[in-house]
Amino acid sequence: MEQLLSHDRPLKSYFIPILYTLGGVFFASLGAFIEESSIVFGFTLGLVVIGPVIEEVLKPFGVVVLLEKGALYLRSKSHVFWLCITSGLVFSLIENLLYTYVYLLPYFKYPHLYMETLIYRYTVCILLHIFTTSIMAIGLMRQFDVVKK
Repeated sequence: MEQLLSHDRPLKSYFIPILYTLGGVFFASLGAFIEESSIVFGFTLGLVVIGPVIEEVLKPFGVVVLLEKGALYLRSKSHVFWLCITSGLVFSLIENLLYTYVYLLPYFKYPHLYMETLIYRYTVCILLHIFTTSIMAIGLMRQFDVVKK
């Protein structure tokens, strides 16, 4: 079956993992938005603990689903790793766009502060999301070996 996927339908075997990865990013964005808009556990606990946990668990959710389906579309451990990194990068870019065009608009009248925040968001925050997702990717790479056996 694996040879059938990789030789007869190469486009499908490349696009299915990307679609699942973007689906995980969608659920992570949705989960973070719902968590941040509700103050069930208190503002500080929700903002500092629960929000990041939801984000980090849901970002590579598409890769987890692919692994659970039997890893038919996953080629190697490095493929799992790069799909997870892609989910972290796309999530951070979506989050940065949200901060840039929604949350930070009141600060646009202070150009110096606005630019410092943008530089911080597009450097530190992107690297942080990629790094934290890579930790989860290492665990999923180990799971790939278990599934492929």
